[in-house]
Amino acid sequence: MNITSVRIQNFRGIKDLVLELGRTTVLIGENNTGKTSILDALKFCLLDLGPRRRTVFDTLDFHLSNPKSEPSSTKPITIGITFSERERGEWDNGLTNRLGRTGIL
Repeated sequence: MNITSVRIQNFRGIKDLVLELGRTTVLIGENNTGKTSILDALKFCLLDLGPRRRTVFDTLDFHLSNPKSEPSSTKPITIGITFSERERGEWDNGLTNRLGRTGIL
């Protein structure tokens, strides 16, 4: 299973980003340009998912449009990940059914 793209909205310094990923993707950039934010967004989605009522994000994770903005008045954080099969038929029927029931697929 490959991650083929990620969309991040209103997370830290990222207002709206769509990042297409290849088989190998390298993030290169100056300090404080969002590389760690992209990796943390992926981490939240892939590792830190817990009970729905649990808050994963800190107040500093919300994108603030200006220095006087408050996290409670900002747009919600949205992180979407697109997966694909490496080879056709890689996902068995059990996985496909589970993803379909949860609304992921």
